[in-house]
Amino acid sequence: MKRKTDTRGSLDGNAMPESKKRALSNEEAAARFRDGLFDIAEQQKYTTEYAKSSPYVYTRSCFNGTKLTFLNL
Repeated sequence: MKRKTDTRGSLDGNAMPESKKRALSNEEAAARFRDGLFDIAEQQKYTTEYAKSSPYVYTRSCFNGTKLTFLNL
């Protein structure tokens, strides 16, 4: 049995589906975040911090050198 179109909420009076959302431009996306987040200096700071970071303390118990201890590899 076919579905009735009047029960679908996405159709308007002309039996056309609602238009799709379009991707944001770079300016629109950047406007949704704090000022300066996408500056080159700020990106470099995050890159440096990420390179110096290490796994969380609780994950260290899962690894033994390069082998996974819980898999006995």
